[in-house]
Amino acid sequence: MTLEVLAGKKVQSQPEVIVKMDGKIDKYNDFVVFGYNPHLQSCSLLSNADLITFAMALETIADAFNEKYAQATPEEQALLTEFIKDRG
Repeated sequence: MTLEVLAGKKVQSQPEVIVKMDGKIDKYNDFVVFGYNPHLQSCSLLSNADLITFAMALETIADAFNEKYAQATPEEQALLTEFIKDRG
């Protein structure tokens, strides 16, 4: 897979993701990005990462998931259980 990131009219040879959040801008050259569009009900996975970066992303997502699950109401946890069952 070849990924080119356009910055204005200049094509950068190194893919880069820029995150603007909470008044802060972060730039990354190694990344794993999951995006979900609720209006289209579709998701994408974009990456420029080696195996170690993927492993770090997986571990970080698992930790965040466990934290969110622990904070979820019993109803939300039940919805998740049904979602997982439906996915097979």
